[in-house]
Amino acid sequence: MEEGNLTLLQLQEMITDTVSNALPDLYWVSGEVSQISLNASGHCYIELVQTDESTGRVVAKARAIIWRARAEVLLSYFRESAGSNPQKGMKMLLNVAVEYSAVWGLSLIVYDLDPNFTLGDIEKERQKTIRKLERQGMFELNSSLELPVLPLRVAIVSAAGAAGYGDFM
Repeated sequence: MEEGNLTLLQLQEMITDTVSNALPDLYWVSGEVSQISLNASGHCYIELVQTDESTGRVVAKARAIIWRARAEVLLSYFRESAGSNPQKGMKMLLNVAVEYSAVWGLSLIVYDLDPNFTLGDIEKERQKTIRKLERQGMFELNSSLELPVLPLRVAIVSAAGAAGYGDFM
């Protein structure tokens, strides 16, 4: 090795020290879930993205990890508050520590989450859908239909695992 050159490990250790010194605190970070998986050991891996609202192009991406010890509590709390597990397409607000590993690269380690942030986003989408249906004159169509005294058949149109289906059942 020539004098003045660094090994890959030395460079990675410098990056690790720089990141931990520059970003020592916990930070609330929002992003959209583009992938989420719970592995067999109980750790939850989330890929967060941020897109440009005008173009839809991804402008930032990061990997977030909820270690098993916190995953059980945080995911249960989220499920109780939001009515479902975190899933692809949801916007989330996470309290994270920034960590850099010589092997795994940059990760956001999740310490807390705010389901109210996600609920607010879900409610905004719901209101947007209602306004669209009202503009199209479709929002009140079902209420204008007369139901028989005793319905003979009921059809449920729902996504698999949807909360509305569970409520109906």
